[in-house]
Amino acid sequence: MATEPAVYHLTDHYVGWPTVLVRLSGIRDVASLDKVVGLLHRRWRVAAPKTLVRQFDAGAPT
Repeated sequence: MATEPAVYHLTDHYVGWPTVLVRLSGIRDVASLDKVVGLLHRRWRVAAPKTLVRQFDAGAPT
């Protein structure tokens, strides 16, 4: 959040929660978009049921 405050931020409501807010309007280039997509993908893999992750991996494009 400190290095990209135009993209990542927090409101008082989310302080203390494992949450970071993303301003999609703050994403100005493909590298930043790829970074956000990668973060979302990694967090989804942690939270998703293992069977769903396996299904996704089996059909994921290379």
